[in-house]
Amino acid sequence: MTRQSLNDLAFRRCRCRGFSLVEVTLALGIMAFSLVSILGLVPSGLATFRAAMNASVGAQIVQQIVSDLRQTDWQNVAELQDMVGEPRYYDDQGRELDADAQSAIYRVEVTVAAQDLGGVASDNLARAVVEISRHRADAAPPIARYPVMIAKSL
Repeated sequence: MTRQSLNDLAFRRCRCRGFSLVEVTLALGIMAFSLVSILGLVPSGLATFRAAMNASVGAQIVQQIVSDLRQTDWQNVAELQDMVGEPRYYDDQGRELDADAQSAIYRVEVTVAAQDLGGVASDNLARAVVEISRHRADAAPPIARYPVMIAKSL
């Protein structure tokens, strides 16, 4: 073989090793389509995460309020009514904060009333409604409402 034919053979071998422009373009198109599809799922995932966090923290807040209500002296109805009308504030971990706290995320309102049993008010049951909403949202609808029955312990 001559030197010229060896150079031609080496050139052909190198040329066959790479990808063509069409192959690279198709690969980039498929990757771009996949990336756009995956990024389109991010807002849905964040909304689901936010709803799950609200449900989890809301349940924790309700559990704390119900525990407070159950520990209240049943005979002292005025003490039981102290929570009514006075909003309580909680952070993102479900810890109660002062009313002027800047880190408050949740605003909780509790209403307590005697339970009506077929037109007769019960002396042993009370109905509490815990309403949780966002603290900073203007006239935002409540995130959740939890009706709870409180029984007089014997």
